[in-house]
Amino acid sequence: MKIGKATDVTVKQRIMLHLSRFPGYYPGDDYTIPFDLTQDGIASVVGITRAHVSIDLKKLIELDYVVGWQAHLKGSRTKRFVYALQPKGTIEAAAIRDEVEKAGMTVDALLDMKRCDPETKWRSLSHNDRETFGKACILRAPIPRNDLPPTRTGVIPTDYNGMTQIPRETADLFLSKADRGSLRRWHSWAADYWLDKGERSERLFHLIKSGRNLEANWLAMRMKADILFSPSDDLLESLSMIRPESGLERNMAWLCAEAAIGCRDLKKAREMAEKLRRLESPEHMTVMSQI
Repeated sequence: MKIGKATDVTVKQRIMLHLSRFPGYYPGDDYTIPFDLTQDGIASVVGITRAHVSIDLKKLIELDYVVGWQAHLKGSRTKRFVYALQPKGTIEAAAIRDEVEKAGMTVDALLDMKRCDPETKWRSLSHNDRETFGKACILRAPIPRNDLPPTRTGVIPTDYNGMTQIPRETADLFLSKADRGSLRRWHSWAADYWLDKGERSERLFHLIKSGRNLEANWLAMRMKADILFSPSDDLLESLSMIRPESGLERNMAWLCAEAAIGCRDLKKAREMAEKLRRLESPEHMTVMSQI
C-alpha cells in the first residue's frame, strides 16, 4: 500500500477510515448507534451512492475488516443496519491512516470537504473527476448524485436521499481554482441539464454565466409571466446580469424593472426606469408610477 495523494485512497479505504473515527461500537450495542455508521451515513461522508456503499461493505465484511448488525439509532425507534470495524479492520485502518499522514494529508480533511484545502484537493483530482466535481460545484440546487458521472475517488458528497449539493461557500473556494473556459463549460452543461428538468430560472442563470447571451435573452422574454407574477431575488439577479441583445434593450430593461418592483428593490427599479427614459420607452412612466 503506497499513498502519495488523495486519488490513491480507494473507496474501501475511505470507508475504513471513516469507521475508524467511531471506535467502541460492537454487535450487541443497540440504542446508542450514531447515524454515521449506517449505509446512508457512510455514503454521505465518502461521497458515493448507498448502493455503492452496500457493495463495498459486503467485500469488507468478507475480509473480516467490518462487521454489520441491526440496531436502533440514537433517538430512533426503528432498527437499521449499522457497521463497525473488526479488530483486523482497526489494524488495517491505522496503517492506512499512517500512509495518509505520511503523504501530508489528514483523515478529516480527506473525508470532510469543508475542511480540506481547495488547491490541494483540486490538484489531487484526475481530469475526469475534476470535470465532474466542477459541475457539482457550479450547481445552485440539489440534484440526484446519479445525474453526475461517477468518480474514481468518490469526491462528491451525497445525502441520505441520494442528492448532492456542495455548500456554496465551499463550492466557491474550489471554483476559484478553475480557469474561465472550464467555468463556462460547466455552466453550459448546467443550463442544458435544467432545460431537460424544466427549471427555467436555473437555466437562465447558467445560460448567462456560460456566455450564451442570445439564448438567455430569449428565455427571459419567454419567462414574462414568471417575472410579473412570481418574481424572486434569484430571478432579479439573473435579469440584472443579462447583456441585452440589439433590439431587445427596452424589453429587457422593462422586465428587470418589473422584477425589481416585485422584489421591493426600488433602487434597481429606478435604475431601470431611468434606462427606459433614455431609450425613450413609454414604459418609463408606467414603471415610475409603480415605484
